[in-house]
Amino acid sequence: SQGEGVSFSLQDKLNIARRLAESGIDFIEGGYPLSNEKDVAFFEQIRQYHLSHEASIRSFGLLYWFGGGVMLFLGGAMIVQSLMEILDQRQIGFPFEIIMISAVYIVVGLLQITVARGIRKFTPNGKIGGIIFGMIGLIGFPIGTLLSGYMLYVLLSAKGKFIFSPQYQQVLKATPHIVYKNRIVLLLLIIVVLIVIVALFASIL
Repeated sequence: SQGEGVSFSLQDKLNIARRLAESGIDFIEGGYPLSNEKDVAFFEQIRQYHLSHEASIRSFGLLYWFGGGVMLFLGGAMIVQSLMEILDQRQIGFPFEIIMISAVYIVVGLLQITVARGIRKFTPNGKIGGIIFGMIGLIGFPIGTLLSGYMLYVLLSAKGKFIFSPQYQQVLKATPHIVYKNRIVLLLLIIVVLIVIVALFASIL
């Protein structure tokens, strides 16, 4: 498009970019947003086109933030409870099994929070972690299966692939004034899942 006498309209650039992204092209040069209004509009339209998908990805990142926090809390609570029982002489011997289980909770919680940061910042490592946790989450029938299946679709779709690409980072930097809104239905499902998780682990404790 830099040849003499060649000039694409905004819609032309959008159509070309979408076709290239759907074809699996890793790099798409969209122009320099500070150079002219057409390039600014191009980046804005690209962001708007992916905004709903972006919101879904960030919502799942939020889910892992909360889930990781719950795992850390439960792991710490189990350790504190075991120590209190030892001090009160209600526990005979050192509770190795409880400490090991607590350590697993804490490690998983830290991993979830790390993955959550990567997902919400659209990093490649965050995507890989999200896919791994999503595949594990398929076991949790039925709610876990539905949520994890949808998350895997979001991450592995053509839009998801582009959002986690270096080019989308350029789009984000060029459009800081565009903000997303979390999907209410998805957030409600996340809250329900968290309540179920907390209830289950509270019954175990």
